[in-house]
Amino acid sequence: MLLSEIPNVFQRALALERRLRLRELFPDGVIPYLWKQENAGAIASPRGPFASVAPSVTKQFHAKYPLDAYEKSEYILECKSTMQYIGKMDPYPFTSNIPKFDPWFRHILKSKVPDLSLHLENTYTRDPCTPERVMRHVGLYDRTWKRMPSNRLMNEAKRIVRKMFAPCGKVEPIDFNYAGWHEILPHLDMSSSPGLPLRREYLTQGECLGHIYDKAKRLNHFSKFLHPGAVRAPPCMIGLRPGLIRKDEIDVKSKARGVWAYPAEVKVMEMRYVIPLLKRFSLMFGKIPYPVGRNMTKALPFFIDHLLHDGKHGFVTDISKLDTCIGPDYIDWAFDFLKEFYEMGMTYSSATRNENVFSFLHFYFKRTPILLPSGELIKKIGGVPSGSGFTQIVDTLVTLLISVYTRLRMGATESDLLGKVYVVGDDFASSVSADFSPALFTELLAQLGFDINLSKVMFSNVGIKLKFLGYSKYGGGIYRPIDELLQTAFFPEKFVGNAERSRQRIAGQTIASGLCNGFFSKVNYWMEELVAYQTQLDPDEIYIPQKRWMRNVLGLEELPPTTLVFDLFPIV
Repeated sequence: MLLSEIPNVFQRALALERRLRLRELFPDGVIPYLWKQENAGAIASPRGPFASVAPSVTKQFHAKYPLDAYEKSEYILECKSTMQYIGKMDPYPFTSNIPKFDPWFRHILKSKVPDLSLHLENTYTRDPCTPERVMRHVGLYDRTWKRMPSNRLMNEAKRIVRKMFAPCGKVEPIDFNYAGWHEILPHLDMSSSPGLPLRREYLTQGECLGHIYDKAKRLNHFSKFLHPGAVRAPPCMIGLRPGLIRKDEIDVKSKARGVWAYPAEVKVMEMRYVIPLLKRFSLMFGKIPYPVGRNMTKALPFFIDHLLHDGKHGFVTDISKLDTCIGPDYIDWAFDFLKEFYEMGMTYSSATRNENVFSFLHFYFKRTPILLPSGELIKKIGGVPSGSGFTQIVDTLVTLLISVYTRLRMGATESDLLGKVYVVGDDFASSVSADFSPALFTELLAQLGFDINLSKVMFSNVGIKLKFLGYSKYGGGIYRPIDELLQTAFFPEKFVGNAERSRQRIAGQTIASGLCNGFFSKVNYWMEELVAYQTQLDPDEIYIPQKRWMRNVLGLEELPPTTLVFDLFPIV
């Protein structure tokens, strides 16, 4: 069946993504299948009888255009510190509509526990993400950063971090050719935005795959030979991620997050390096301080048990606004460290080309341009962009480095750190002695320019009091309070659409909860009432943000076929 026969653009993208993962359907490879779709006009491409021309990033550009002359004045950022204002490009449409709640889950909760439904509705909400709140978050990158220390302890911390990742060895980047494109395709999220410039005409990556390949191949070629600053890559777009906030704190706190939506061609180039590295990290699960690539609902109890071994205490915390606190010094160190993982090539020529592409990705990551909806083009010189494939890896390495450095300043030795530290992004967990001082750790970390909310620090020798990656240990499984489960279910980040998607949201969160709460598990059966008691889940109705979260956190590519306990229990 041609993809063009599927009317909904997001269901079309999901169907394409599912077919690309089922390699046994394509004994000759998936490229002939994609060519067939391009020739039929189901996938936009610069080749074939339905060839089209990709949209341009902009049709006009005015350098240093006066800020008070913009038409969309609500999305304007006045650069006051390190951010650079470049000029004005064509604006793009942007909406910040945030759903109040999941109406189908609310209907179920209101019919079964009306008081609880009313309490949630009156107490919490998603951040409204008004333009001024979003610009306030983007403006956090317009700042200066403290320099990375260059003393003996920092050199010792770098050596220890390098030793922690020593089991990984070296990996080879994926060559961007016929075989390499085969390897990258299953990892592309076909239902996500393609970024600039393709987003001006196409909603998803799946419907313009031919243009993405063509642009990525051209950009990859130029970055092999040109200086990173001379490679003309398109800027990022802005996206939204509304955080959950109490209604009585909405005037004093902001949970609006401006997401840096990377261009699809740059993401494809990053996958040449990210895919083999994450695959190696997954194979080294448990041997390195970065647990990734496995189902954390099964592994987390073992990590917390390990932290509390030999009468030790566990120390768990996260760093506030980590992405905006990481300066250019730390980004340079992280990419220099990552470069050591790669065997760039067997010959001097191939190694030089791959190193140049990696240098471009490093440059783009640090000096990322972003086009605001008003058409204002700005560029940062520090901080971590949220839409990159390297985002979590760099966050993890920097958090690990500064934590090891701070522990060394507090008198810890190498044997106190090796095998006793776990970091994922801004979440940090370590095994410490009973006389450890969280207040001193927070104070020393603040001297580097990183802030920790001391009230959220967890320091205990009881597993259920240590919350790492959103979960605690209870018995032999994981635990998450019912309040948190209900809040995330009641208040989605994006509009759900229909009852089947709502049902699949609840199924995904039930899996993520590790079946730790009987009431929340029971909701799955009540949700079947909304879809006429259909036991089977509809594979064409996947709630998109839920799908990405399940893949990244739980390591699951697909939901189970039903919400029966016999299908859910083996997963958790």
